[in-house]
Amino acid sequence: MYIGYRFAIFAQALATLLPAYGASFPELYSALAAVEKELASAKDAVSVFSLPGAQTADQAGTIDDSLTHLAEAILHASQSIPGGLSTREEGNDVMSFVNDYKPIVETALTSLSSQKAELEALGYGGQMIHDLDILANSVEDLGKGLVSYLPGTMRPSLVKSGQELAFYFRSTRKTFAE
Repeated sequence: MYIGYRFAIFAQALATLLPAYGASFPELYSALAAVEKELASAKDAVSVFSLPGAQTADQAGTIDDSLTHLAEAILHASQSIPGGLSTREEGNDVMSFVNDYKPIVETALTSLSSQKAELEALGYGGQMIHDLDILANSVEDLGKGLVSYLPGTMRPSLVKSGQELAFYFRSTRKTFAE
């Protein structure tokens, strides 16, 4: 399922980021938990991710569960595949998810930027730049991948949202590169 594949790339990049820095940045976990609270659980929505850096099995499971919930929101809205998101209501489900997620991403990245000095002191500065590059490219690809499943009139809005999310990641990357 192409739509699931594109989301899995984004989620896997996020999964790589969170275990490495989450212990030092509880705001990241709080942001993810806020999303998890709003979405229904669906264990089979996405395959279990490899989570490098996870300190414990419980931590890895918690992160994976949260990402599964995130992915489920997209996959739920795409249940009509291969027919695509043929109705405005289904398209609105996707756009609502993207628009709800944008401020959560922005808040988490603002938190990361504010703790740049601590990250660099821990030797994570270069890795942070690398991970943010992956995340920016992945979220932009996600937007492009979803476009073909939306009614034509909604496509420009989704592309714009994907670009805005990517901009958040790239702006934070610039902060760490300075």
